[in-house]
Amino acid sequence: MKNKNTGSKEVDSGGGFTALGLNKCILKGLFSQGFKQPTPIQRKIIPLILNSKDVIAMSRTGSGKTIGFLAPLFHHLSHMTGMHTCLTSIMFYTFLYFF
Repeated sequence: MKNKNTGSKEVDSGGGFTALGLNKCILKGLFSQGFKQPTPIQRKIIPLILNSKDVIAMSRTGSGKTIGFLAPLFHHLSHMTGMHTCLTSIMFYTFLYFF
């Protein structure tokens, strides 16, 4: 379904992280840390950020905003550097470990 405001494709509310369009390394990091399903705020913001849209989002503490913003950031970084799997994976795993 298309979002009227952004023109980007929205993900069904029941979709998992794999449906959001994140690369395999980011998904591996999420799954290894026990993340199974995206929260509602993550379902809304990850596809927008992956489509390079500006996002301002508000939701309760503990709702998953940080992962929602950083997972697509690391996804983009992994495509910008020549070290696609190595550098971005290390940064993301390190973040998840301390988070």
